Amino acid sequence: MLKEKGLLPALPLMVDDIVFAIDGALQQMAATVASTLRQKGQKVDLVLERKKLK
Repeated sequence: MLKEKGLLPALPLMVDDIVFAIDGALQQMAATVASTLRQKGQKVDLVLERKKLK
């Protein structure tokens, strides 16, 4: 309803990259990738939950 009336503010992008492991065995590698990206100045969200892709 707020969107329809144009009342939602424009929010800035808070995350540049989202990193997650598609397999539990790759969890450490995902953390390493996220750390490397952060060292390069990226805003990274590391997803630790194990979910299936839809």
